[in-house]
Amino acid sequence: MDVVMQCERCGAGPAGADQFDWCGLCGLPLCDLCMASGCCGQTPAISGRTQDVDQPPVRWEEPPPPKRS
Repeated sequence: MDVVMQCERCGAGPAGADQFDWCGLCGLPLCDLCMASGCCGQTPAISGRTQDVDQPPVRWEEPPPPKRS
């Protein structure tokens, strides 16, 4: 059985590109264009291919609001 990768954001299939990446924060499979557009508040998206499998996943946290004077 063949596994067909498809971008979860735009629906692009593997036409012309046999490798997809995924968001290193949420694991969403994304095409190159959607990776460049960003995911989980990071632009470009953090590549799942660059995450060390022996390390826990990177967690993105909302930055604190600026302090008012």
